[in-house]
Amino acid sequence: MKIIILIKQVPEEDTLKFDENGNLIRENVKLTLNKADEYAIENALILKEKFNFKTIAITMGPPQAQEIIKYSLSKGIDEGYIISDFLLKGSDAYITAITIADSIVDLFDDKTIIFTGEKSEDGDTGIVPSMIAEHLKIPSVIGAETVEFENEVIIIKRKTDDETQKISIKIPCLISFSISSLKLRTPSIKYKIKSKSYIIKNIFKGKYSGQMSPTYIKEIRKTEIKTSKNTEVIDIKNEEKLLQLKKMIYE
Repeated sequence: MKIIILIKQVPEEDTLKFDENGNLIRENVKLTLNKADEYAIENALILKEKFNFKTIAITMGPPQAQEIIKYSLSKGIDEGYIISDFLLKGSDAYITAITIADSIVDLFDDKTIIFTGEKSEDGDTGIVPSMIAEHLKIPSVIGAETVEFENEVIIIKRKTDDETQKISIKIPCLISFSISSLKLRTPSIKYKIKSKSYIIKNIFKGKYSGQMSPTYIKEIRKTEIKTSKNTEVIDIKNEEKLLQLKKMIYE
């Protein structure tokens, strides 16, 4: 059994910039791992430790995105690959999903589970995981918090607005994770040393390009948040505040 973890490198929130075509600018900005993807990695590592699953991290992006592959390796992920080509610049959700699905096909079989973050902090569409599952013709569940493996099926725990759900899903499948209260481990010295010398292979299958994207940006507007004395603005990187907010909403 193996887990493929799809992760994404995103600009830090205060460095988000777009060019005149609406494409995200990734040059000369501070980049980081998409927050929800941290929880996909952590859940994969938990299953690896319990059941000896093989774990593989994959990202689609420019060459510098290899940094987050090395980061995932430093946490204990076994292997890492990148899907990269200059032709992919400007890819929308559809081209991103179909490119990832085509590029991972040689690593994918009927004993594969795919983990990913529920949505990225830059695009924020939340539709790519389901589109990848559709292209691979496998079932998917969004918004998972934790998972277990039992009797050859994955047991997913997730919260909705008014209830906590447990969902069983057969393998192969795709599961996307939300930001939760799950404690995240830090990279270890042992795995950091391994990650520094690890050679990351590019598995891009050159069939699609960003120019083929059916979606385009018509207009970009910058809006100001209007606040009052009773308004509190929460930094999305403040996990403690986010958890407090989730408790207020769901409890």
